[in-house]
Amino acid sequence: MSSADPPSARGQAIDATVSSHVPAVADFAYRLSELLGSASIAVLTAPGGYTNGVSCPLLIQRVDESATVWLLSSQRAVHALALGHEHPLALVIIPTQPGRHLVLHGRGFQPADGSDTAAAHWHDGFRAWFPKGPEDPDLLLLKIPIVGADCWDGVIHRRIEPVPAA
Repeated sequence: MSSADPPSARGQAIDATVSSHVPAVADFAYRLSELLGSASIAVLTAPGGYTNGVSCPLLIQRVDESATVWLLSSQRAVHALALGHEHPLALVIIPTQPGRHLVLHGRGFQPADGSDTAAAHWHDGFRAWFPKGPEDPDLLLLKIPIVGADCWDGVIHRRIEPVPAA
């Protein structure tokens, strides 16, 4: 088959959308970790349109058992001004596998509490962004609760979200 063939002749995967409901938050968190793989950079996009929207690159740290993504960022980043807001946002993951694209959907973001620090997540690869090292006053650890994800493997799209508790 060639690309000149109509989509129906090339296979049903062209328009396929597969929804995957994960039974529990812990399983959802595990699936998110699996999908992230070795990805280390995400772009946070908050709503507001072209003139009012905000996008900022962040360094991915981990996904915890409550499906919260932890990221390192800069205090000076524009998005830090909106901390605590409950508006929807998206984390576009910079792909590490050819043909795979991942977007995580969250609701609000906030700095981590005092029990976990940005310095605890430090490695020397971050020095390009934070030249003063783990004690850089501009270093900020954020956490974003994830409520769903969209994953594209080639032309197949999957929506992944936890099943609400009964």
